[in-house]
Amino acid sequence: EDVETEGDENEGNKRMEKERKEDGNIDEMGNIIEEEQGSPLYENKECNGFDLQNSLSKRRYEINLSYVIQAKEILDSLTFIDQPAFFNRLAGTPKLKEQIMAGWSAKEIRATWQPGLESFKAIRKKYLLYL
Repeated sequence: EDVETEGDENEGNKRMEKERKEDGNIDEMGNIIEEEQGSPLYENKECNGFDLQNSLSKRRYEINLSYVIQAKEILDSLTFIDQPAFFNRLAGTPKLKEQIMAGWSAKEIRATWQPGLESFKAIRKKYLLYL
């Protein structure tokens, strides 16, 4: 049985504080040191986007790929996805990015999800209390 004592907890806190001091983001008094930031990355650059504040589209219970697909069409000559690893992490796989870059429609992309969804539904079914 793992029981953490107060001494163990204090030791862990001391170790974490030492590491933070070594990383340079905490001073001797325990205050967080704000690192000086340079200029904002997109300062004085035109940034495109979609204003969704007044969107009147009907609420749908699915991922709306139209914004991503439109952004790719608008920014085709520019860097569409500037952080591919982050995009892939959010999507769960690099497939979505590849499909969008290849010009697939939302319908075509969703069709590739069906086998996985059907498999999930089959596994999930045995855990449902009510059908």
